[in-house]
Amino acid sequence: VLAALDIDPGSGGDGDTVLALAEGSPRRAIELIRRDGLDLHKSLAGFLSPSGNLQTTPELVAFARTAADTKAGTFGRFLDFYFGYLHRRIRGEAEPGAVSGRALQTPELALVRWAGLWDKAASGLRDVETYNLDRSQFVLELMETTRTAIGKAARS
Repeated sequence: VLAALDIDPGSGGDGDTVLALAEGSPRRAIELIRRDGLDLHKSLAGFLSPSGNLQTTPELVAFARTAADTKAGTFGRFLDFYFGYLHRRIRGEAEPGAVSGRALQTPELALVRWAGLWDKAASGLRDVETYNLDRSQFVLELMETTRTAIGKAARS
């Protein structure tokens, strides 16, 4: 489909990452290519790396603001990437792509911890939608909770 539309998913690792994240969906592949979705995914994976800094940084706050943008459609893509990330962790699959030219590190947590993160994200999202809460604060809290769980596992 992408070839018929004359859309290049990219070469090398980026192209492979786009195709893996699209999971066979041409629409998702096009969104990844045309709406900076690959950059959003790389940022998310970088912040959730087990070797990442667990402190709240200006970069993480800026990421939360960008990820929470509903007008640009970024909030939906962020949620898709975050739940996809958890889904791959629960299934024990590798994370597609690379950050800064190196393979993405995937943290090891007990299945119950990943499921707990999924539940917390889903219930928090319901609250955000029901009560019209600040999406950037939701993203920031979600990232910090996930990073804290990963950091605890890395120190164990």
